[in-house]
Amino acid sequence: MTEIDRETLLYIHESEIEKNKINQFIGVLHGVIADGEVLSGEVAYLAEWLKKNKEIADKYPMNAVLLAIEEAMADGYLSPDELDDIKQLIERIVPPLRASNNRADIPLAPWDEEDIVSLKGNSFCLTGDFISGSRKSIISQTEKAGGIYHKVITKKTSYLFVGFEGSEMYSFGHFGTKIQKAIELRPNTGIKILTEEVWLTSLQSPTL
Repeated sequence: MTEIDRETLLYIHESEIEKNKINQFIGVLHGVIADGEVLSGEVAYLAEWLKKNKEIADKYPMNAVLLAIEEAMADGYLSPDELDDIKQLIERIVPPLRASNNRADIPLAPWDEEDIVSLKGNSFCLTGDFISGSRKSIISQTEKAGGIYHKVITKKTSYLFVGFEGSEMYSFGHFGTKIQKAIELRPNTGIKILTEEVWLTSLQSPTL
C-alpha cells in the first residue's frame, strides 16, 4: 500500500467518524426537544457534549448551537427567554414534521416562505425525489423556463428546490449535504430553499 493510499484510507475513516458524531449530535438534539421544551440542565448537557467533541464543534450545526449557548450563558444565568431562543434554534435544525397529503412528511423548516419565484436568469440546484417527474425532466423544464442548472450548491446558486419525496433521513431532521450547504450559505448569499410545490407554481407562471 502506498503512502497516498494510506492517507486516503485515513481521510475516509476520519470522515466516517465525523459523520457518525454529527448524526449522534442530531439525535441528542431530538432528545432535548422531544417534550417540547428545553431545560437549563439540558443546555448544560449540550455544552458538555460539545466540549467532549470539540473536534467537530466548529462545524454546522454544532457551531450554531455552541454559539447560542455561550451567548446565553455569558452572565451565568439562563433566562426563560434565552431557553426559548435555544429551543427555537434547535427546532430550526431538527424541525417537527409536516404531513403533506399522500406525500412524504417534510420538515417545516428550513423552507423559505415564497409562493412563487422567477426562474428566468436564476440558477438552481435540486435535491430529493420529485413527484412531478424525473430529475432529468425537472432540469429540462426549468432550463426551458430560463433557469440555469447547478449540479452542486455554490455561492452563485439562487434556489435549491427540494422534491416532495425527500430521502428517509429528512424524517429524522437530517437534511443531507445540499440542504445543509444551502443553510450555511443562506445568510451571506440569499440562496432560497424551496419546495417542489414552489417550483411547479413558478414553472406554470413563466412571465415572472
